[in-house]
Amino acid sequence: YPSHFQVFFRWKIIDFVFRDNRQRENLVRSNKFIPGNNLPLGIAIWRNKIFVTFPKWKTGIPVTLASFNMDDPRESPILAPYPNWSYFDDSNCNSMISVFRLSVDKCNRLWVMDTGVTDIITSIQQLCPPKILVFDLTTNTLIRRYILPTAQVFEGSLFSNIATELVEDCDHAFAYVNDVFRYGLIVYDFFKNTSYRLTHPYMYPEPLQSTYILDNLKFRWVDGIFGMAISPELTYKQKRHPYEYYHYNVHHYNGTSVDKTIRDDQRYLYFHSMSSNRHYYISTTDLRNSSRYVNSSDIDEYFHYLGSRHRNTQASASAINSNGVLFYNLVTKHSVGCWNTRTKVYLPQTQDIVQTNRDILNFPNDLKIDQQDNIWVLSNKLHQYLYGFLDFNVYNYRILVASSNDIVRNTKCDPYVNLNDYLYNLQISSRQCPNNEL
Repeated sequence: YPSHFQVFFRWKIIDFVFRDNRQRENLVRSNKFIPGNNLPLGIAIWRNKIFVTFPKWKTGIPVTLASFNMDDPRESPILAPYPNWSYFDDSNCNSMISVFRLSVDKCNRLWVMDTGVTDIITSIQQLCPPKILVFDLTTNTLIRRYILPTAQVFEGSLFSNIATELVEDCDHAFAYVNDVFRYGLIVYDFFKNTSYRLTHPYMYPEPLQSTYILDNLKFRWVDGIFGMAISPELTYKQKRHPYEYYHYNVHHYNGTSVDKTIRDDQRYLYFHSMSSNRHYYISTTDLRNSSRYVNSSDIDEYFHYLGSRHRNTQASASAINSNGVLFYNLVTKHSVGCWNTRTKVYLPQTQDIVQTNRDILNFPNDLKIDQQDNIWVLSNKLHQYLYGFLDFNVYNYRILVASSNDIVRNTKCDPYVNLNDYLYNLQISSRQCPNNEL
């Protein structure tokens, strides 16, 4: 794939593959299918298939999860309900109700977080309990349905993202699910089929970052923990990486010491709130150990502040490639940002922008890294859908792709570029802004 984002598919308006014309006509006539209300939001990639979610912000959304093949010759493919139409019935809580985002693991499984809510714009209605669904992609069959315990779901909760981690083998898998409106994190153990909830002030929004100004629209969101990205899998023998050559120098810039809690033999969940410019992290080893939070009166020792971006750089989804480069969608900047996690210094001077484009990256919403280290971004003009209007004579929704290794070449995020040149001014910056509020 190219070194800059290429528009792979784009749509003016969404349509689905129906059983027949009669089904489509009946759904349109009963206002159960209003084409303009169907906004794509989340994506997942598996082999040559792309999955797309359609949360039920409004009425007239008959399908909340659909898919199509990458080799579809049309620039605007018609999407097929996944796995089939029988999974979409709002009167049956065994069905899928409203899905925001997805995760695909290396065991060929699709993890689906079904929020169970409808009419999100007007007033959140908890039509069905939130649940995690796991599909075997090789057979398109449901292999697990887990309903979140009532005690872990608060009034007004919205579980809008899911990240997965394999520990040792396919049976020992964990899912991490955010509660963006009630500021918590669900940890689900696939092997034990149990979950627990925890919260921390780092999962809250920042009041000064809750105002968004985008395309002449001004609105306020108090969204908490949102973007979640897990660092690359550890190998038995870590390859010597170029960052080791400048790691020593990073330690010795006055006022810019590397956080010693980031260890090379641990995996970490990097997370941030939507209405924030700060990033945090926690070891997944600590995250998976529920006893540490049940028996401890203070969980602060496990959660760590990483650093901040510039002000008014609210970010949505994020992901990390196999070289340890963190990517995140900067929604108000029509951009995708990056940071090399191996530097362990998260400041504006160590971050970069891989691409900015007001047209094709108009509200970059979801972001995924596939097994070949390609980066996929879905942009969808969400702010115009919610607070303005969409012109269905122009292209509104896009899926873009690029090589995650090529797109960071010669940027501050490039693992093969010596960062000493970029870090030279950190001493001055840290003196001017000792709290990293740059």
